[in-house]
Amino acid sequence: MNTLQTTNYKLKTKNGFSLIELLIYAAVLAVMSTVIVNVFLGITIGRGRFTAESEVNSNLRFALEKINQDIRAASVITTPATPAGTTSQTLVVNIGGAEGTVTYCVLSGVLRRQPNGGACSSDSAAVTSDKVSVTAPTFTRFENTNSNLPVALGTALTIQTSITMAYAREGFQYSATKTTTELLP
Repeated sequence: MNTLQTTNYKLKTKNGFSLIELLIYAAVLAVMSTVIVNVFLGITIGRGRFTAESEVNSNLRFALEKINQDIRAASVITTPATPAGTTSQTLVVNIGGAEGTVTYCVLSGVLRRQPNGGACSSDSAAVTSDKVSVTAPTFTRFENTNSNLPVALGTALTIQTSITMAYAREGFQYSATKTTTELLP
């Protein structure tokens, strides 16, 4: 008797990954992880640089504007003193009114403003934040005399202010110097 024998063949099913597939997936994952880490690192560095530049520039603008306001309101500039071209690291102006004599100076890297004729101290109002360090502000007196006019009308007094500030925190460093000149009314 001829018997036909049937054989049941089961189809092979994959129950896992082959070694090559696993290596390909690992390589793709490594490349994607590297790209993502570099993007986040770039964003963090850019944000830190922006913060440093922004902090220095905003403190510079504010300090120079405050100094120039006091110079415009001043009736007398005591320091820097005469003669023209004299330079000082402090500025003393008499603006009259409730504030009287105002002094600008730097203590421990902070630009300070002391009204009412007192000496600058750590109790004086801070003009700049503690996030920046102010190094040696320079106030220079300039006088321009027109010999065709009476002395009272013919002399123009200007004060040039130059301030350097630096930011050095969280691994980021940035410094800038700004200079302005303001005419005493």
